[in-house]
Order: sequence, then structure tokens, then C-alpha cells
Amino acid sequence: MARIQFLFILLNLFINEGVCQKAGKENFLRISKSYLQYQVKNNNLDSNTIIFVVAANTFKQDSLWFEITFDNINSMVDAKYSNIYKLGNFKLIVDDEFNKSYILKEVFKQTIYEDINKGKRDGVRRDDFHRWFLNMNNKYEVTSIDVTVPIKEVVEVLKKNKVKFSKNFRCN
Repeated sequence: MARIQFLFILLNLFINEGVCQKAGKENFLRISKSYLQYQVKNNNLDSNTIIFVVAANTFKQDSLWFEITFDNINSMVDAKYSNIYKLGNFKLIVDDEFNKSYILKEVFKQTIYEDINKGKRDGVRRDDFHRWFLNMNNKYEVTSIDVTVPIKEVVEVLKKNKVKFSKNFRCN
């Protein structure tokens, strides 16, 4: 009897983890699409020269952060990535330097690999895209957002795209 209870508990843990991972992937994709919509609305973007850069890492126990930004391919130097992905018409890389970035590789559609490290170390910043930095709990719900653009606009576009927020959500 104890063995059956143990197996039931173990099975329940695996199912819950799988459900959470799926919900997390959906939320990462919704956040990314929201960022794309916001940037396209507010900037003149050329998908031939602009690339998404995303990363995720452990923040505290049972939480993580997710960062998304655009960068100009002409300023990319020593970017650490293993594949190229697509989101809309834009190329996307997952920064391989962070321990939770593996989750993001399952979110986006992989495309043909190419070397995007075509920039020069000249110190010139070609574009200044405002990054979004989001903290998430172990259910992959947004707990806080740190942005340099009006937070109200960001929250509005995220909610419009059905991004899941924690009950304890706060703006930084």
C-alpha cells in the first residue's frame, strides 16, 4: 500500500511539473510576442538588421528572471548561442550563458544557423532598444517587471496577450 501511495505521489509530481513547464513555455511565447508588438508599434524595425536576444536564469529559489531585447546585428560581438530561431519575421537567439535558457529553446521555432557575430568592437551603440526584464515565480507567472519605458503600456500589452501574472504582481 505504501508503495502505491509513493508511486501516486511521484506520478503527481511529474504531471504537475509537466503542466507548469507547458504553461511556462506559453507564457514566454506570449511575453515575446508582446515585446515584438510593442517594439514594432514604437520603432521602425528592419528584420534584416535587428535580432531578438532572450535569456532566462535562476533568480531566487523557485523563481527566475526572463530578459528580452532587440539588438542590431551590426553590433553583435561574441554572442553565445547555439541556434537561430524565428519569431514573426525576426531572427532570435537564446543566450546560452544562463542556466534556465534551455527552456526557451523549446519555445521558439528553429531556423537555419548563421553566424550573427558580425559587429565591430568600436564602442558605437547603433540602436537603443529598451529591454524588458521580468521576474517569474515557479508557476511561470510574472511577479515583477523592470523596464525603462512606461510600465503601464507594457502591462497593458502583456495583459492583452494573456500573459499570466502572479497575484503578488508588482511594478518596479
